[in-house]
Amino acid sequence: MMLLSELGKWSWFCLLTRRRHSSGLFMGGNMSELNSKRWEHLRSMILKRDNYLDQVMRRYGKNVTANTVHHIFPREFFPEYTYSPWNLISVSTATHNELHDRDSHKLTAKGWELLKRTARVQGIEITEEMKSMLCIPPGSSPKK
Repeated sequence: MMLLSELGKWSWFCLLTRRRHSSGLFMGGNMSELNSKRWEHLRSMILKRDNYLDQVMRRYGKNVTANTVHHIFPREFFPEYTYSPWNLISVSTATHNELHDRDSHKLTAKGWELLKRTARVQGIEITEEMKSMLCIPPGSSPKK
């Protein structure tokens, strides 16, 4: 068991972040953004772009209807990518729940892999600072 004095910078950040999330606050925006006309229009465009199909499941050759638009780089931590079409992907509710924990907003291993693939395509370097924001210990990946 790790002592509090042994917690690294990323761990303290994660503890503070969880506290903020449990109080209902978001780091990079608020829920009203998801109720805006701008978001609704973009959400509709993304679902149409992806033919209302879950893009994660399509990678595995399965056609599953999508009803949700997922932010690959979480908007809580990367507000600058909130309205970027390349950061948005159509998914089903089940897939969305597999990409990140709905309570803590932490990425799962599947969500982390999607983020890494997207970063590679977009030419975005994943720094240790980014990992710390996402509560990922330096040099490791999220557990499944």
